[in-house]
Amino acid sequence: MEGCPRQALTWAGSLDIDVDKCDGCGVCIASCQNGAIWDWEGGDDKLVEEIGYLMSQSRNDGFEITCVKALAPDGSLCLACLGRATETVLLAPLLLGAKEVRLLHT
Repeated sequence: MEGCPRQALTWAGSLDIDVDKCDGCGVCIASCQNGAIWDWEGGDDKLVEEIGYLMSQSRNDGFEITCVKALAPDGSLCLACLGRATETVLLAPLLLGAKEVRLLHT
C-alpha cells in the first residue's frame, strides 16, 4: 500500500500492519486522505497542544519542527518523521503566533 515508506501496510479486505516492518514514523497517518489511520496516542490535537506549550515557554518568534534524527533545538517539536506533520501540525504554530515555521532534518 502507498503511504508507508517501510511497506508495513497491506490490504486484504482489512488493513493489516506488519509490526516487524513498522517503525512508527506516522507517514501513513499524514498521508491517509480519509482519516482511516489515526494516531492512538492523541493525534494532531495532542501535537497542537504540545506546540502551544512549547511556544509558551519560548521567546523565539519562529518555531521548529524536527525529525528524531536531527539535532533538535530546545523548544522544538520532535517527530519520528517529518512526514508525520499534517497540514494541521504545520499550520498550528502560525495560528498560535509564530512568524515562521522551520522544518529541520538530517
